[in-house]
Amino acid sequence: MYSYKEHYSKYKNNPSFFIIYDRKIRLLAIIKFSAMIPVPSNFNVINLLEYNEQDKKYKDLISAEYRYINSNKEEIYKRANKIYIAVTKHKNNFLKTISCNFKLLEKNV
Repeated sequence: MYSYKEHYSKYKNNPSFFIIYDRKIRLLAIIKFSAMIPVPSNFNVINLLEYNEQDKKYKDLISAEYRYINSNKEEIYKRANKIYIAVTKHKNNFLKTISCNFKLLEKNV
């Protein structure tokens, strides 16, 4: 996931990324499926972010992103899987050039 950058507002709908909005439909962040990395199912992101030690503004941002991701998780999983298959099985050349080497990353988890 990448923090909001002004140029993200110019992105057209594309299966290689997913835009995260707040409740007021302001762009907060973007998930780039081409930059996915494998994460063990028991991995706790909240601990990694040291959430409880962050200031209120940052906690609010993380909470808003989490809510949006959680409410759209089926679509996110579906799109992530589609990119994964396109890169690893169908060998989509364009996606392969912009994506991580998923199979190599999986070997090292």
